[in-house]
Amino acid sequence: MSEKMSGRIKWFDIDKGYGYITGYDEENYYFELDNLITNPTNLESGVEVKFMPNMLTKIPYADEIELYENKNNPNSQWLLGLYFTYLI
Repeated sequence: MSEKMSGRIKWFDIDKGYGYITGYDEENYYFELDNLITNPTNLESGVEVKFMPNMLTKIPYADEIELYENKNNPNSQWLLGLYFTYLI
């Protein structure tokens, strides 16, 4: 079983329902709304995420996408706070 990879949202359009993540291997991974564990309203270009890479399709595909919680990164804490505020 492969491990989750880190990367950043390259592009995401909630209305179209899909986007791309640039992994730290510099590969671009396609994803759809159904693949998100995280609230999609928090995803925008540059946001750090973790995901399961899937290379079994014609193009690299990201699955099980969630915000990357890095306690040393103040931006990830702010995004998680925003996410929980949205839930309340």
